[in-house]
Order: sequence, then structure tokens, then C-alpha cells
Amino acid sequence: MKRPRLLQNRSFILIWIASAFAMIGFSMYLITVSWHLANNLEMAAAVGFVLTAAAVPRVAMMLYGGILADRFQKSKVMFVSNLLQAITLIGLCVVFYMNALTFFFLLAFSFLFGLLDAFYWPASTSAIPTIVPKAELQRANSILQGSHTLFFIIGPILAGALIHHYSVGISFIVSALALILSALFVYPRFIQDPVAPGSIQSSNTVKVFREGMQYVKESPVHFWGMAVIASLHFFVLGPLINSFPILVTRLQGTALHLSYLEAGLGVGTFLGSL
Repeated sequence: MKRPRLLQNRSFILIWIASAFAMIGFSMYLITVSWHLANNLEMAAAVGFVLTAAAVPRVAMMLYGGILADRFQKSKVMFVSNLLQAITLIGLCVVFYMNALTFFFLLAFSFLFGLLDAFYWPASTSAIPTIVPKAELQRANSILQGSHTLFFIIGPILAGALIHHYSVGISFIVSALALILSALFVYPRFIQDPVAPGSIQSSNTVKVFREGMQYVKESPVHFWGMAVIASLHFFVLGPLINSFPILVTRLQGTALHLSYLEAGLGVGTFLGSL
């Protein structure tokens, strides 16, 4: 049966919308956590520790997340990971309104949030070739990647406005709602992407992991590409993002000012991708 054109492809549109809500929820979470640490707990210098607690499991488990996406229905992996992230944020909201959201609680929540995020994005990326014809695959990936950057601009602005006019708790709640919406749009019965063949499901996870690592080592493009991206994040983007809450609090700014800095970084990335 002939597949519909890209913008008429229901499964692609749903994954696109789900990814938009997931990116908005994730970016809102990052800026809300940063502001809570910098303003409410007066620990702006500790923002890097909390963001690292989210980044390390996300990076470490990303490859395993890709293996999991190959062995199970990809929409199911996205649905479960989004739902668990939303539940994590709801738990965080409860702790916040109990006035108990301390630095150590934030470390634990961020670690769990980053861990779950490592399963969503590999499944989202690998789902596209299963629902989009090969002739439109490049266009589909371009639309998704460009949209991710665009929604990473919207998330901080929305979080900054909510924090400024309402509270940190409201921003956490809206972030959780965004992830719930993402889960609903990627519900497996709506996407109807193919289930992995039995031979893939029964394959040895450790063996697949080793084969993936070996492939990266033997591919100069993948190896040096990963090295460049890791260096860029470690020496440039990481210190830059961690400096934003410190700068804003020392200059007696508001959550809106922090969101402007985060959104400005997103705008630059979006223009660069264009």
C-alpha cells in the first residue's frame, strides 16, 4: 500500500507534535530548576551539578535506549518514557509544594528525568524511517531537527513568563502537562508503527551494544563527530549555560531575564541550523 505524502502522513504529524511537547517540557524543566536553585535556594553555582545529574545518565544510556528502540515498538517506548517523565515531574511538584525541594532532591529528580529522556529520543529518531517513505526521509528529519531547536526557544520563554507572573510550581506543572500531551500524541494505537521482528527482540543486548561501539570506533565520521560534539558541549555550551543563572542573580534580574538568555541561545542555534 502506498504511504501518504509527508504532511498528510498521520503518524509523522503525531510524532512531530509529540516531539514538540517533549522538547517544550524538557526545556521548561531545565530553566525552572535553574531558577529555583539560583533564586529560591540561593545556590546559583550549584546549577551545573543538577544539570550534570540529568546529562550524565542521558548520555550514558542513550546507546542502550537505541537498542531498546530496535527491540520493541518505538511508539510504545516513547509513550512509556514520556509518561514516566510526567510522573517524575508530578512527584517533584508535590515535593516543591511541601517546601522540601532541596538541592539533593533536585539531584535525584534530575538524574531520573535524564535517564528517562535517554529512551525517548532514540526511539523518536528511529521511528521516522519506519513510517516515512525513503524519498521523503531527509525532509522529515530536517523538519524534526529544525522544530526541536525552535521549540527549545519557546520552552524557556514560557517557563520564564510563568515563573515571573505566577510561581516555580506552576512552571513545573505546565512542564508535566506538556509531557503528558506528548505521551498522548504518541500513543501506540495512534502511531501504528511496526513491531520489531522476533529475531531482533530475541537478540543479545550485550552483543548488540558491543557491535554498536565497534561500529562507532571503525567509522571516522561517527567517532570524530562524537568527539567534536562532546568537546563543544564540555568547553563551550556547558559553561555558557551554567553561567546564565549566576549572571542573572548577580545582576538582580528576574526569571524572564534568564529565559531571554536561554531563548537567545536557541535563536542562534536555530539560525545556524538554517
